[in-house]
Amino acid sequence: MKNLVQTHVIRMTKLFTYAFLLQLLTMSFLFAWNGNAQIMDIEEVMITVSFEDTKIEKVFSTIEKMTGFNFVHTDKELKHVPRVTANGNETQSVYKLLSVIGQQTGLYFKQVNRNIHVQKASEKEQQLKHVSVKEEFMEINVSGTVTGKNGDPIPGATISVPGTSIGTASNLDGKYSLTVPEGSTLVFSFIGFETKSIQLSDARVIDVILIEDTASLDEVVVIGYGTSKRSDLTGAVGSVNADQLNERPSTTLNQALSGRVTGVQVNINSGRPGGRTNVRIRGFSSINSSNNPLYVIDGVMMPVSNQAQATQAIDFVNPNDIVSVEVLKDASSTAIYGARGANGVILITTKRGESGEGKITYDVDFSVPTIGPNRLEVLNVREYMEVEDLAFANIQKYDPEGW
Repeated sequence: MKNLVQTHVIRMTKLFTYAFLLQLLTMSFLFAWNGNAQIMDIEEVMITVSFEDTKIEKVFSTIEKMTGFNFVHTDKELKHVPRVTANGNETQSVYKLLSVIGQQTGLYFKQVNRNIHVQKASEKEQQLKHVSVKEEFMEINVSGTVTGKNGDPIPGATISVPGTSIGTASNLDGKYSLTVPEGSTLVFSFIGFETKSIQLSDARVIDVILIEDTASLDEVVVIGYGTSKRSDLTGAVGSVNADQLNERPSTTLNQALSGRVTGVQVNINSGRPGGRTNVRIRGFSSINSSNNPLYVIDGVMMPVSNQAQATQAIDFVNPNDIVSVEVLKDASSTAIYGARGANGVILITTKRGESGEGKITYDVDFSVPTIGPNRLEVLNVREYMEVEDLAFANIQKYDPEGW
């Protein structure tokens, strides 16, 4: 029995050893495949291709498919570039081919890793050469600590390089380490703090202090049972202030709320000014009862109307007298206002008197009851009947059985 157990242990040890070696070999192969050591110069890559009066965009696309290089350029660089003709009877390097293309088009090519940057050649470059051999970016290691204003470390802060996939996050002690190209810009960000950007210089240790973004944390939101800071708010509440309501002219509050709050659907069923609107908060809740939300103006609950009524109590409130609007969309509205808040609650705060000097403001909205210059030509009654008769005649002609 003892020998059997020993045999199984030895066998399992061998299997684990083989698996570890195989995994180590695979990872080494992957790192070698993706490493910069595998990037070849354009002088080393050979290609056999020919072009006859071909557009420069098609030339670049063909070279990219055959070599794996990527051409980086703007539309402005390739504007008014002549067509390319190249003889491909013999194999030649990409460097030589690009030299021929540069002489015909006046373009200058520079290889940076796997990218070939294209730009208009200057007079000096035209006299010397049109192609520059690979220029690799030197990478450096940067480390440091991310802390708050009071010196406490900030774990989970994001450190990234804009425009690339290079990035990392700080650990529990706020420390980070990152390998980036020389001369890059590091961006430090974290929820509730202001984003900070630092241009790299000769320093390799960069300690950053992030400042709290008080503009968003101290904003006060009105809820059903008082007021709360947005940073302390946990329920689903949508807010709209007076500036947002006055961005576009509207005769009723419901029209002003259209497209302002997520989860709130506003349908205007009438074309007349101040016409009835249907407001739905997070969809429909009943097929028999009213689906209209409960409106609370300065703590006073308005009566909930049904679909049959042409107007609602909220339609008589001037949108210019409103300071802010909060929409309660989750179960908190039911907990505060009971069954009347089952379809959501819209809290409205109106303007109040302020101490100080008196102010007089004047606002005016007007519309032109005249159709614009591009008026569509429509059919009159007689022409409309003729079109309908022709339609029925066509149905009888092409579908006699169904007719």
